[in-house]
Amino acid sequence: MAQTHSTPRARFAQAAARTWRAIITLGAAAILISIPAAATAARVSGVFVGYGTSNPLPSRDLHFQNAVTHDVVLAPTHATGSFAAELPPGRYDLRAERGAILLRNIAVGDVDVTLGRVAELAPYAPARLFDLQGVAPSLLTSPAPSTAYINTKDPTVLPPDAVRVPRPKRNWSNTPAENPAPNEVNAVSTEGGTESDVALERTQPKVDNPDRPGAEKGLYEPPMGSSKPVGPGNAQP
Repeated sequence: MAQTHSTPRARFAQAAARTWRAIITLGAAAILISIPAAATAARVSGVFVGYGTSNPLPSRDLHFQNAVTHDVVLAPTHATGSFAAELPPGRYDLRAERGAILLRNIAVGDVDVTLGRVAELAPYAPARLFDLQGVAPSLLTSPAPSTAYINTKDPTVLPPDAVRVPRPKRNWSNTPAENPAPNEVNAVSTEGGTESDVALERTQPKVDNPDRPGAEKGLYEPPMGSSKPVGPGNAQP
């Protein structure tokens, strides 16, 4: 029987092939491990009742708070006091509207959790003060979106006997007229007289009593501290 002897080059090729196969296998395993599993959520439900009674408490804004991330999931109560929320796996605290903890360290996994009856805390329970929560003021304010200024058409169908109001027509390309300021003085026309007569008319008071002596000659009331009537010919500066 003939024996075959492998050359150094052949042994090197075999070793390189085995190394590459190992590298590819490890890379595929790392990729499979890094792929996250499908996210799951469980339904956590219960019934919220009053303190010392079994009366359901509707319209209460309960919320679950994650013990690690502090994320909040709202769970409002219905007419029967029932509440429910879909929660990802983790540990949660069930809190009342003002933050008082009703149930602590609720473990949530892949299976739905039923809490049963959850009673409200006593009116003067210390947890109402120590676990108090509130809504902080907003840190970001922004104007209305651009779509808020888009004219839209109402598709509502009106009855035949409805009174139609005509839509006012506006020319949005023109700037609206501005009202004059209250202290703005209107220009005085000089028609029928000279500029000096108009200036005198602006500075002298009008004749308020036509029966006063001298009114027919166009004389005005004398200024304070003077007894001489003032007229167009002897106007005071």
